[in-house]
Amino acid sequence: MQMEDVKWAARVATLSDQFAPLTDAGEASFPTGFCRVIATREHVDAGDVFFDTGPIGQPYLYGVNYEQRDGQWSDGNSGNGPGWSPVGPDPELGTATIWDVAPPGADKVRVEFESEVREDAVTQGVYLVVWWGVPCPEGSGPRATAFRINSDWVRALQLS
Repeated sequence: MQMEDVKWAARVATLSDQFAPLTDAGEASFPTGFCRVIATREHVDAGDVFFDTGPIGQPYLYGVNYEQRDGQWSDGNSGNGPGWSPVGPDPELGTATIWDVAPPGADKVRVEFESEVREDAVTQGVYLVVWWGVPCPEGSGPRATAFRINSDWVRALQLS
């Protein structure tokens, strides 16, 4: 085995470490000099951490699914767009997520998925809404329908 192989094996081991708090797992996923944790969401043994990996003022959003086993969080699927990912022991169930940059001045988002409407906070100019333990949608996934700007709800279509 070459020395380069040993270094790579050690690096892989540190990337697959497990962490007790979800925030620690998220912060260990990327070098903090290159990204910021924007939001975290937890439900039972599933978690999502949402990152801004772009330069300040130019957000590039990235999400990572986490799973908790024996009290420790470890990362799973990740991507640079919202959607559905299998999480947990049942491969038919997972998380449906939606995230994006919110319009200027927005402090809340209203999202609809499978006839359910949710409202959630806009944090640092972006939003993240998660549905847990759901089957992969056959049609469209979650969609933002409105944003609260200056105490008024504005339909998302009007903002385009």
